[in-house]
Amino acid sequence: MKNAIQLHIMSGKLLVKDLLNGRYLLYFLPGVLVAFVFFNLLIFNQKALLTFQFVENIPWIGSYLFLALKGTFGAFDFILNQIFVFLILTALSPIHTIIGEKVATSLSGKVFNFTLLQATHAVARAFFIALIALFLEVIVLVVYWGISKIFHLDWVDEVVYFLIAACFYGFSFYDYGLERDQKNIAQSILYSLRSVPYLLLTGSLFLAIYAIPIIGIIVAPICTILIATYVYEFYKNPNLISKTTG
Repeated sequence: MKNAIQLHIMSGKLLVKDLLNGRYLLYFLPGVLVAFVFFNLLIFNQKALLTFQFVENIPWIGSYLFLALKGTFGAFDFILNQIFVFLILTALSPIHTIIGEKVATSLSGKVFNFTLLQATHAVARAFFIALIALFLEVIVLVVYWGISKIFHLDWVDEVVYFLIAACFYGFSFYDYGLERDQKNIAQSILYSLRSVPYLLLTGSLFLAIYAIPIIGIIVAPICTILIATYVYEFYKNPNLISKTTG
């Protein structure tokens, strides 16, 4: 865990340096577009709820009906949020792949040739990785939920749910490096199982940045893929650390 923390601190400093120097700023634009659509859908959902506010005035059952409607529209907000995160991990995967290759090239000097075929493969792989991560996350959550009920651990549920989600988001972001090194999905999963502290820290950073109002959903994906790439390359080849920071 100590090494994971050190690499993340180092990568965070490099991230700030890169952004202040104007590097990678262009890659925030797709996130701005997706965020624009996302926010407009949220606003539409909120306005739609207000149009049904009149049901509160219905005698006897009005307050119950409106409460049920608030729950329904709240669930829609939650679904929209999950769809947005899924888009980040799949539809924007070619952008993340390009960024990862540029960072890897700047560190190691190895040049990657990004092609249309590679972009298609990146989306397909990101889709399967996201599905696998979601499936595994649900299994872990169900297992923990059962343990929590038996041992009355509900007082730490929110923290545990956050950590579980962080691990699987981290898994998705590290897969770009593993794909770049031509590792198959099974090898990616095995790598992740051996690197839980790294996944946990990277995924936690993603969730923390994502939680920042308005700007978070725009900057979180790019900042996370930059940090994940730096950490992955430094972890894979420690000699790059002195070369980069020396």
